[in-house]
Amino acid sequence: MLVTTEKPVIVDKPDCKLPTSLFLPANPERKGEGGLRTKGYFKHSYKRVGKNWHICDTEGNPVFLCPSDIVTQISSYIDALKKRELSSVLDPNSISEIPLVSIVTVVKNAKNWIKNTILSVVNQNYPNIEYIIIDGNSTDGTRDILMDYDRFVDYWISETDNGIYDAMNKGTFLSTGRWLLYLNAGDFLYSDRVIEKIVTFKYANSTIDEASEALIYGDWVSFFSGYSFLFRPLHLKNLRTRMCFAHSACLFKSEVVKKYGYQTNYLIASDYELIRHLWSRGYKFVYANTVISCVNCQDGLSQSFVWTGFKERLRIASAQEKKSLPNTFLRYFIMDFFSAIFSKVFRFDLFGSRTSPIFRYLIRRLRYGQTHPSC
Repeated sequence: MLVTTEKPVIVDKPDCKLPTSLFLPANPERKGEGGLRTKGYFKHSYKRVGKNWHICDTEGNPVFLCPSDIVTQISSYIDALKKRELSSVLDPNSISEIPLVSIVTVVKNAKNWIKNTILSVVNQNYPNIEYIIIDGNSTDGTRDILMDYDRFVDYWISETDNGIYDAMNKGTFLSTGRWLLYLNAGDFLYSDRVIEKIVTFKYANSTIDEASEALIYGDWVSFFSGYSFLFRPLHLKNLRTRMCFAHSACLFKSEVVKKYGYQTNYLIASDYELIRHLWSRGYKFVYANTVISCVNCQDGLSQSFVWTGFKERLRIASAQEKKSLPNTFLRYFIMDFFSAIFSKVFRFDLFGSRTSPIFRYLIRRLRYGQTHPSC
């Protein structure tokens, strides 16, 4: 873990909607706050210039020479990479950057899940991860778990918010990494090498146009009660009407999210709004052929509000296409309409009662194919 007492040098672009800050403003209703930042410890991206490693500002520009202990840790990490099969993808000796990756977890009353989510982050073998947790004033003991892991989290806060996307904007506001991943409570990173694989993939494919790159996305596993399915992203053209990959199965370039942020007037589809907006504006999405996350589909919002999600996506597409709702529906959403009906019918019977677990399992097998070992 690459930690210093040097505060990050923050650089925000003029059009930044969510300017970076190390702490949220004081709030008299705040129920808790903690993490390494509150104790004076901070993280940075690192870049090698010539033979010397430097601490970078939040835009990735070298600003200070690294302390000797950080240089030693970076050298040890690169030496460890040489012993792993990743060296066949990228020559460890060519590594000139150790970018800071920010992970944001939004949680409210998830004491049964939050510990496993936290562990999937803190057990990553990539040494430069900044972890931020935004708790929406939980009352079920979640905050006690955050206190237990205080020394592993960079910053956590517990206070009332205005919904999941308001909380995600707070996490974005607090992130100082070059890359940003959202991992909600109940979701987990697929393995302890996920972040390292993606960073390695990124720097093994350095021909990608940095200016137009918005995110790196990959595969994911959705897990239900007792079984799981592996999913691969849909073709990006499907973004016209739906998400093509899980929100927790992609890493955003931080500056892109800070520029636009999440709209808080949607209940469950603001992540789709942001990703569709980036896609429609010509930003590049890069596919990494690896499983990134395990997504909890047992009691998530999107599993419970099928029609709400459909209507929000229709509104979003209509606004971005600058077409009327009927026009957008007839041109793009008829198949999604029947898909929403399908999902609704096989989650409930015609009289509104829950279908049996076995029936739901068989329908999911028909829809998704072979099960995958559970996360």
